[in-house]
Amino acid sequence: MQFLKALISLIRVKQWVKNFFVFAPLIFSNSFLDPQKIKESVFAFILFSLAASGVYIVNDLLDLSYDKKHPIKSIKRPIANGSISITQALGTLLAIYAAILGLVVYMDLPESGVIGFYICVNLVYSKWLKNLPIIDMFIVASGFVFRVLAGSLAIHVSLSAWMFITTFSLALFLASIKRRQELVFLGRSKSPDMSRMVLSHYSIPLMDKIALISCISTVLYYSMFVLTIKMELIYSIPIVMYGIFRYWMLVEIFEEGESPTDLVYKDPQIFVVTLIWALYSGYEIFTKN
Repeated sequence: MQFLKALISLIRVKQWVKNFFVFAPLIFSNSFLDPQKIKESVFAFILFSLAASGVYIVNDLLDLSYDKKHPIKSIKRPIANGSISITQALGTLLAIYAAILGLVVYMDLPESGVIGFYICVNLVYSKWLKNLPIIDMFIVASGFVFRVLAGSLAIHVSLSAWMFITTFSLALFLASIKRRQELVFLGRSKSPDMSRMVLSHYSIPLMDKIALISCISTVLYYSMFVLTIKMELIYSIPIVMYGIFRYWMLVEIFEEGESPTDLVYKDPQIFVVTLIWALYSGYEIFTKN
């Protein structure tokens, strides 16, 4: 049981919530009641979850020496705390890549090229690009765009330009907030996270500026996006704004936000507002004339 718990932590099952972005094209293309489209989106979700888990394992292996010195990661990361050996981690990584290859070969999934590119980009990121300021946040943000693009390819619809820029802006907002909270933690820690050398190029005021610009861009582009689909979706804009403001309040007041996905599980309001947005948007698109 302990090994299974460590394995779940290793492949970051909790982070799979990010992969629900692959369902965005399904919702906004009015295809979410089509069994075949649902099946194709689910396979895209599974494929992206496997790919992301593989990236996390590679990153943990590369950062092992740093994670062992980190006051939190040395406890929470299964390779760093010894609950998963390097050999077991490599075996899991090979099994994941074998599963991805099997799905791609035998099912001929149209999104496989995007997911392959996502893996390559993130391997380069884990080794080199994460140390380059601004570029590191753009790479993180692009991962969400890859998810939406994979979801579009899976159900054979074109990715809307407005959906693309909205997704990127939102992801950049989350990335900048994450870096901000890492800087806050770094300032208080007696054992700085040396694997985050890029943080030496950042400051909290700079991250606040990037977050503000990205937040405004997200709301603006999302508004333009929904107005191109159906006028009634304009009422979903306050729901999105509430979710963003609630998230930012948790960051500023309660100093959350270093892991955006954790807030989906921890904060009931974030979870509920996300569910309301999805249900309302789905209903309005389904009843589109």
